[in-house]
Amino acid sequence: MAVSENILTNLRLPARADARMVNSTSSHVKYFRAVFLKASGRRRIMNARLSVLILIGMCLIPAGCNEVVPMPDDGKREWQSLGFEDKLAIRLRLFKPYLYVCAGSNGLWRKDIQTEHSDWEYLGMSDTSLGDIKIFGVMDIIVNSEDPDTMLVAFWPIKASDHGIFKTEDGGDTWFVSDSGIRFNHPRLFLQTPYDLLAAGDRIVHTSNFGDSWEVIRQNNGALGSSYVHDFRHHIRDTNVLWLGGVSYYETNDLYFSMDGGATWDQIINLAVDLGVYSIAFDANDLSTVYLGLFDQIVKTTDGGASWIVVLSGRGAFVYCIVEDDTRPGHLFATVGNTTIKTEDGGETWVDLESPNDGVVQSMLYDSDEKALYIGTGYGPTESGVFVYK
Repeated sequence: MAVSENILTNLRLPARADARMVNSTSSHVKYFRAVFLKASGRRRIMNARLSVLILIGMCLIPAGCNEVVPMPDDGKREWQSLGFEDKLAIRLRLFKPYLYVCAGSNGLWRKDIQTEHSDWEYLGMSDTSLGDIKIFGVMDIIVNSEDPDTMLVAFWPIKASDHGIFKTEDGGDTWFVSDSGIRFNHPRLFLQTPYDLLAAGDRIVHTSNFGDSWEVIRQNNGALGSSYVHDFRHHIRDTNVLWLGGVSYYETNDLYFSMDGGATWDQIINLAVDLGVYSIAFDANDLSTVYLGLFDQIVKTTDGGASWIVVLSGRGAFVYCIVEDDTRPGHLFATVGNTTIKTEDGGETWVDLESPNDGVVQSMLYDSDEKALYIGTGYGPTESGVFVYK
């Protein structure tokens, strides 16, 4: 199903609100300026652009916003701290019984969530040479379902010449390079389907032997990829349906989908907000219903991307996370800055879950079996931590 350049023109927007700029000398601005100036080479250019997007997200505060109602005080569910206060939880992954945290330059960690009072276990892959540039380093983890001691890590280096995928076969005691066939390509995210293991970063690649060798997925006009991938998902009901979102080298949206497990791809363009796609979620039953997290907006399509409506706007921050409850249609969780929200009606109404600290929520996952929502917070000067809502 191809998407042409002009079929997304009927995006319906909310009334335009005036905006005001906050003081550009805030601690947030100072932190991001210092961090991104430390990058070098090709990464320095790219991340200088990314820093502009982050600063826009922190400094632009619309005067009006959609209503998010307070959380009802029913006493049934509450936030619980799982620790991890001194490091940034870039990405959370659940491979039971372990909750894994990809912590950038602080490496890879995990916690047995089925054992009460378990400690965080360090699995290696920290890189002191990255200093405090915590958005580099370990970005993602995939565990071999047949051998849980065998894992792959996606590692985002500063230098373009460095390696990007590492493998362990002994539970993290030792790691070795595992990027044969895609040298100088640096995947940030893994995606496991029943038929394939894919990874996305500079290019979309796949492996048939759990990382021993990789191949770039190609289409007619060359290798498909995104300069900075933020989300890579498949639909729970049909794993041939794949969506990828990110930010291009030109600081615009990168949004692709595939209906055949990644063999062919189509690009969706002309979303009204063109600062990147940061998160993707699906409806539990409907393949045509997709939600996107943008800057200051959550948008929704019910026709596979032919048209979009805005279901949340005016919050003045990036929507880094959206996840669905794959057992209940219309039930989703999202984060806007340091606010965690949920909807049970496909975005018609939203409830504030009252985030447990003031940290920007960087990562989120939902365990539908346990009805448990996990978040990782913290960025720059904001508070860090991993929490569960159940």
